[in-house]
Amino acid sequence: MMLGLCALAACSRAEQAPADAAGAAADGSASAQTPSTAADTATVRHGGTGVMIRIHPAFPPHVATLYETQPGVVDSIVIWADEHPVQTLRPRENHVPPEMGAERLSTIDLDFDGYADLALLNMHAMANSSSEYWRFDPGTRRFIPAGEFQTLTPDSARREHTHYNRGGHGGRLWTASRWRWADSTLVAVAEEEQDALGDGDRYVHIVRELRDGKMVETRRDTLEGADLRSSASWDEP
Repeated sequence: MMLGLCALAACSRAEQAPADAAGAAADGSASAQTPSTAADTATVRHGGTGVMIRIHPAFPPHVATLYETQPGVVDSIVIWADEHPVQTLRPRENHVPPEMGAERLSTIDLDFDGYADLALLNMHAMANSSSEYWRFDPGTRRFIPAGEFQTLTPDSARREHTHYNRGGHGGRLWTASRWRWADSTLVAVAEEEQDALGDGDRYVHIVRELRDGKMVETRRDTLEGADLRSSASWDEP
């Protein structure tokens, strides 16, 4: 079943395109352009049954077509440019029930270079979700796998991304982390968690930071009652 994204390419043409027929870039010789701000580029617009991806003003709009092997499971994503398939992405294991009405594909600037990268929502629960990411390489005009993470939220001021995972105990159990792009990958630079102690009334709050390439515990507090935290310290005013 196709969740067709046919704003630029006719639906009949998209259905006929084999999933692996889009291996080459539209113009492999193109050089990178001077990027603008992420706000200018990291947008997705819906039109009819299609989604148009605005990667960068220097590049033509792209269209991504999602193909499903069964409802809620995306088997492949075909990227179109100038009405031609230019690349096929193969997502990892994923499943989001259609009845949840969640938007599966979006853009995010992973490395804050001004070019829109792709995020596919691959798991969605009541309070948490995870996504698979691809980074756009302007030199080759191709999307490169960037990994699977708890769904990230950009923090442009820090040039980082954050995620928050809510657990049980009415939200008293949680984990959070900050990620930064380094050496062509996303690296965790800070982690926090709040977990229950054995008596059920007290909780431990732990802070870890990346130092000399290792995650080091820098703080540990025992909390209870009004002192319990509901978010990470970097969210504090």
